[in-house]
Amino acid sequence: MAHGFRRAAVLVFVLAAVVSLSGCWVFSVYPLAGPNDDLLFDKLLTGNWWSAQNKCSVSFTRLSDERVYHVVYMTAKDAGEGCWLGQGETTSFEGKVVELGGSRFLDIVPTDVPLRNHMVLAHSFYRLKFDVNSLTLTPMNYQVMEGLMQEDKLHGVQRGDNIMALTANTKELREFIRQNATSQEVWNDGGKLEFQRRYDGQ
Repeated sequence: MAHGFRRAAVLVFVLAAVVSLSGCWVFSVYPLAGPNDDLLFDKLLTGNWWSAQNKCSVSFTRLSDERVYHVVYMTAKDAGEGCWLGQGETTSFEGKVVELGGSRFLDIVPTDVPLRNHMVLAHSFYRLKFDVNSLTLTPMNYQVMEGLMQEDKLHGVQRGDNIMALTANTKELREFIRQNATSQEVWNDGGKLEFQRRYDGQ
């Protein structure tokens, strides 16, 4: 576990100076799925999704491994404050979907070189809900996760006022999320992004 703390500290220390997103963010050193864990691929998730209210979009396309997504997040030049990037910015990720506790979760990790619009080179987790026409991405609640870390109920390291890197291993993360899959405290509805499917020509 000490190795995990050192690894997280290095990631945060080296990359915290990179252009940061607004708000408080929870990252993870380890992924939600190990080599032997099942990943989900749902064709329904692929395509372009648009938030008319905030003027930002996200797209999902299939990589050569059909269980992995290429995720691109973009904001318009007049994007609102509800977007996770500054106006007119684009960033990309590798995304994997897992099912735990009856809910689906998206695990994304940056793929951009250089890391221009990423706070840290680490995993981010979102509760994922979607159907034919709508998509919701709900991030972890920073304040709740901070409290759990301070109570030593979940391993992590904090850097500054708005960055937290979880150092719990994949097995521990999966069990924690399985137990809190539907928690309204762990998953921050106030910070969620809601999208509608954007069809060609729109």
